[in-house]
Amino acid sequence: MRNLFRSLIQGNHQGQATIEFVLSFSFLLFFILFFITVGINLAIGYVAHYAVFKASRTFLTYDNGRARGEVLGDAIREGNNVFKTFSQLNLDGQFSILAPTDIEIYEYVGAKLLFKPKVQSIGPFALPEGYQFLSESFLGKEPTRSECRCQVQNALQQGCETEINNYEVMVFDNGC
Repeated sequence: MRNLFRSLIQGNHQGQATIEFVLSFSFLLFFILFFITVGINLAIGYVAHYAVFKASRTFLTYDNGRARGEVLGDAIREGNNVFKTFSQLNLDGQFSILAPTDIEIYEYVGAKLLFKPKVQSIGPFALPEGYQFLSESFLGKEPTRSECRCQVQNALQQGCETEINNYEVMVFDNGC
């Protein structure tokens, strides 16, 4: 028994370096491919978040002094135009702007993008079928200048139709 153990220790070790190289190389390749997959998807996701935020911010701040109903259509159009400036990403997804008239919860006013990741698989790493990323930017739309003017004039009991150019009054701070 002792001789058998000694012969195993002192036996033929040819190919050991090859096996160690194959195991180490495959582990290293696995590790590198994993981080490339995650890195590419994170970078594209980061730019997608920026595009959604920029479009949402454009929508939420767009105001040209008209009534809210008239401004919303133009604001949605401007937000979509800003998002389209990031067309070089070729994001395969659904971009939408949620206006205050579309939903009941005011905090969900803004933009969102549901898109497929650019890199579905590299090597042994594959995302599940139909896997999607979600980017949201819900900032809440402030009242337009015309709504603020109307609120102040109603508080002064002068009606929204009256033009007041002589003075500016703030009754309470509601974002106006």
